[in-house]
Amino acid sequence: MASTLKQSAAPSSLQDAGVIPDVLDCFSPGIQIRVAYDNHLVTPGATLLPVQAVHMPTVTLEGSYPGRLYTLVMSDPDAPSPEHPTHREWLHWIVTDIPGGAKDIAEGTQVAAYMPPTPPKGTHRYVFTVMEQPGRESRVLRPPMQRGGFRTRAFLKEGGMEVVGATFFYAAHQNN
Repeated sequence: MASTLKQSAAPSSLQDAGVIPDVLDCFSPGIQIRVAYDNHLVTPGATLLPVQAVHMPTVTLEGSYPGRLYTLVMSDPDAPSPEHPTHREWLHWIVTDIPGGAKDIAEGTQVAAYMPPTPPKGTHRYVFTVMEQPGRESRVLRPPMQRGGFRTRAFLKEGGMEVVGATFFYAAHQNN
């Protein structure tokens, strides 16, 4: 039985972890994000070993509206290290055109392939942000030229999108 993320993180937990303001501005959550990494329970702010998140997770958006489209972004605002995040943010995944009411975001279009957490130094935050796309038409959103230096705020502004949910987990560097 796969474990799931119970709900989107409350804005207060996102603020406590610095996700607001490092990645996002304050927002009013409208949907719950459910994430399943194999059999590992993930709750907002939980700590995972990178090996627990090697495979692309299953993600569902609870409370999304049929007829609307959503985008999911996963990023690491602590790259390459929390003390010196010179690559803030590192892009790990983008899925667009996720239909509201879909059972799995796999029904959307993967724009940037999933890249598992591999924190090179220290403990990193991995943030899932869900945005509602404007209108009901699919959007052509180009992947960034590089993963380092990605900006969730700029991406959502460029796409005319609004944040409707977010959550995060921590993963620490592991020696092999």
